[in-house]
Amino acid sequence: MAKNLHGPGQLHVPRRQYDCSRLLFTKAGPENSRSCAAFVATDKRLLPRGRHVSICFDDFPKSAVTEALPALTRRGWKATWYAAGGMMGTDHHIHGRMFDAGDLQRLKREKHDIGCHTFSHMDCAPASDEAVLRDLGRNHAFFRKHHLPRAKSFAFPYGRLDVSAKRLLMRRMPALRGVRPGVHNDAADLGLLKATGIEDHNGGTALALDQLASMKGDRDWLIIFTHDIADNPSRWGCTPRAFEQLLDAIEASGADVVPVSGMLERMKRAR
Repeated sequence: MAKNLHGPGQLHVPRRQYDCSRLLFTKAGPENSRSCAAFVATDKRLLPRGRHVSICFDDFPKSAVTEALPALTRRGWKATWYAAGGMMGTDHHIHGRMFDAGDLQRLKREKHDIGCHTFSHMDCAPASDEAVLRDLGRNHAFFRKHHLPRAKSFAFPYGRLDVSAKRLLMRRMPALRGVRPGVHNDAADLGLLKATGIEDHNGGTALALDQLASMKGDRDWLIIFTHDIADNPSRWGCTPRAFEQLLDAIEASGADVVPVSGMLERMKRAR
């Protein structure tokens, strides 16, 4: 019997009939598939009034703590840090030294938002449902071991997922985040939030700055993410100077800087 992967109000369609479970989502969005489009679960919620920015760090490298955290603290801002427990204390071949237990406790103490990024930095697109759930369970156990609050949001490693993983995790996490860039206007799909990368190999902060300037609506939300912050960053990080300039631009814009968990609370009260 086919497994029902659909949320409330979603029509159950066996995988073998439509094979929507392997519809991949990438940075450019979902692959075009008319037969599957109607079955891609969404969870659209009204945004609170005003312009909002969330700043995120994926994986996350220790350089993000040492370089970015002081800049955020000076402004009284909180960020969302997506932790993959298996990366703690390791030396990553791209990002260098990763976060340690002391960093987690510092973020907790300073009331930052710590999100889930799987335990092993798993690519959820080719993985089976069972493998995704096992890895998610390991990261939940990691959070408990380190006395961290339960994660309020989940970011897909590599930004890769399929419909099966999307539906599976929508039932277990309040919000899911990808890497497709864009500004949320009026409403946001908690089943796959957009996020704009600050990537040294891909224009650095230019796209985020353009999107920040485009926020002219009554209800706007821009999510920005990066990885390492270093003088010689990886392709997926940025320099301290570029990061500081971005923060200056956000401050000048008058946007309210809120971590992802904070936005989820505000959305519950939005009218």
